[in-house]
Amino acid sequence: MATLQRIRNRAGILIAIIIGMAIFAFIIQDFIGSGQPVRGRSRIDLAEIDGQAIPYQEYQDRVDRLAEYYRLRMGNTSIDEAIYWESITGP
Repeated sequence: MATLQRIRNRAGILIAIIIGMAIFAFIIQDFIGSGQPVRGRSRIDLAEIDGQAIPYQEYQDRVDRLAEYYRLRMGNTSIDEAIYWESITGP
């Protein structure tokens, strides 16, 4: 009975140690696994064409420039969905 009472008295400390170790392991895994700073942005490749990776940000920049071109060319302040998709996929 004395052993059970000792375990009950120290259960809070044991749980705190286990939770602390889990948090520590989670943080260490993030540093080791990603190879990048915690707040750093990772590069997301959208596609690969002829062996060259196309990052998402580059694709989005091109789409935005093309949309701006169509806005200026057509004199509209906004582009409807049909024009947007036609600008991406072609006529």
